[in-house]
Amino acid sequence: MRTRLLRIYAPLLPALLQAACLAPEPAPPVHWYRPLPGPPPQEAPSPRGGLRPVVVQAARHLGAPLVWREEGSPDVGFHPGDRWTEDPDERVQAAVERELFESGAFRRSRGRAPSLEIRLDAFEEVRSPAGSRARVEGVVRLLDSQGAALLEERIREEEPLGAPGPAGLARALGPALSRFALRVREAVEAAWPKVPGS
Repeated sequence: MRTRLLRIYAPLLPALLQAACLAPEPAPPVHWYRPLPGPPPQEAPSPRGGLRPVVVQAARHLGAPLVWREEGSPDVGFHPGDRWTEDPDERVQAAVERELFESGAFRRSRGRAPSLEIRLDAFEEVRSPAGSRARVEGVVRLLDSQGAALLEERIREEEPLGAPGPAGLARALGPALSRFALRVREAVEAAWPKVPGS
């Protein structure tokens, strides 16, 4: 009986051993990070007018994993097992809307009103021989109620990493994101006189 079982299963043994060698390694443990919010926005003297909710479209590589790149390189890398608690486009949208609406600079509008679009190109760590830094970068477009562009500007903010690794990146992205949102508000305020009827 034993030799009969060996004869049946012996040819399968190499295939089973090979399958065991090809089995994927266990996934690294997942760590979750969230950039800390910056200081509250400075209050505006009075609202400039109505603005529809901000629309942020992130580049495809900016998902939940934390991203890094070498300065000047088009290639990106990911911190394995490290994730954002929210997608970068959601964080940027929240920070910009806080700066625009909670400051009182603009009123939220749902009707025919100008709109703000942001194409988010960077929410990442940039490594260089001089040191790593957090970068938030995007193209901001203000459109009138007819869809005509009143403003198109690339905005970039960076903050040196105080500590290496994902925790240092999360801490540095908070101030960079706050400054990015403030610069978006300033750009929209500067372009606002071009809005018909403003």
